[in-house]
Amino acid sequence: MNKGLVIIGLGLVVIILVLGSWHYQSSDSSEGYKPGDVIHIRIPSTGTMYQLTGEPSYMRYHLKNPIGDTIHVEDHEITYKKDEPLGWTCYDEHQITIGAFPMAGLWKLEGELHSVTLGIIDIGSIPTTKEFYVAGGTIIDNLFAPLYFHGENPLSFIFGTIDITIPPLIYPIAGIVLLIALIAVYLNRRDTKIIKMVKKHSK
Repeated sequence: MNKGLVIIGLGLVVIILVLGSWHYQSSDSSEGYKPGDVIHIRIPSTGTMYQLTGEPSYMRYHLKNPIGDTIHVEDHEITYKKDEPLGWTCYDEHQITIGAFPMAGLWKLEGELHSVTLGIIDIGSIPTTKEFYVAGGTIIDNLFAPLYFHGENPLSFIFGTIDITIPPLIYPIAGIVLLIALIAVYLNRRDTKIIKMVKKHSK
């Protein structure tokens, strides 16, 4: 292995560790949640809720940033449900991880109960909202947090939204590997040019 690549790799590790002691934004990370922290939610907060229109099927959770943009959507099968004489009782418990590089401020996690009536109709309830403050985090915090990509489409009400989650460390590792590969190509071309020049002048 090229010694230059080893030095570059070690240098990148040192840079990441040094940057880990800095905040990537000016907010105070000593208060509130940070990237990689887990948000727990229970709907309802205690006991069970009553559902008259159809059998409870799943909860749809929307993670929203301080300006109201949806960052991530997850569907979760109901934790508990029981068939009653005049409907259903149920509750749900779930947790969502705060993604990398979040906007500082007051975030919302909205949970919406979906029920299936006659096996085909999906009915969404009025969302239950949990608010929490997200503060700054370090570079290391962000490396250990998932990266969320969320997108809407004209047929979202039929096919759902587009949600992609990249696990922690995958994207920075991929970036470092790509950087090292580019540097390796550059060093190889440079060495090749030097060899050609040496051979040319030695004739």
